[in-house]
Amino acid sequence: MGVLPVLALCLLPAPAHPQECPQGTISYIFIDNRSIFPTSEMDPDRPFRWIYRLANSLHYRTREQFIRKELLFGTGDCLDPLLLEESERLLRAYTFIGQSDVFSLPQPDGTHHVNVYTQDEWTTRVDMDARFDDGFQLNGIRVTEENFLGRGILLRAFFEQEEARRDLGLEIQSPRLFNSRWDGRLGFGKTRNGSFVEEALSFPFVGEVGRF
Repeated sequence: MGVLPVLALCLLPAPAHPQECPQGTISYIFIDNRSIFPTSEMDPDRPFRWIYRLANSLHYRTREQFIRKELLFGTGDCLDPLLLEESERLLRAYTFIGQSDVFSLPQPDGTHHVNVYTQDEWTTRVDMDARFDDGFQLNGIRVTEENFLGRGILLRAFFEQEEARRDLGLEIQSPRLFNSRWDGRLGFGKTRNGSFVEEALSFPFVGEVGRF
């Protein structure tokens, strides 16, 4: 007699749950990571078009994997316009990404494809400090690569020299330390007063969805 009520409860239908994704789910994410100059869209008769192609060949495009890890959503997640907007803002905040656009396209089955478009900026800079008072004299040089191998890593080497100062050093900075969202920076070098080491570890504010 005591078993029947239990069996009856088990056979009751489960209560209906509200739809978890009212705007549908993300079924596919397409990454369109472009180089600096859109040579495919240029007029074939444009003068010096080869210069733009050369610049693109010398530039290492931002890797698709790096861009995907900056996104605040993934395949199978509910479509949330706020996460698309915040992901676009995070990508645009990098100095080596000139343009970014993140938008969704509805599909016949009710899901959405998300397109992520980025276009790089030129990331290699060479700054020189030279004088020509009594002939050519190099007082300093600074070489910076802001997107080493397309991984978002900053490398900077510098040499500065004045009458009472001589600095030589190297700086490395990663926005995704050990494949995480932690930012890490390490600098070391030598001056007239001795050697130096600088290091920093920080966790960035990840938009409106970050917990920290």
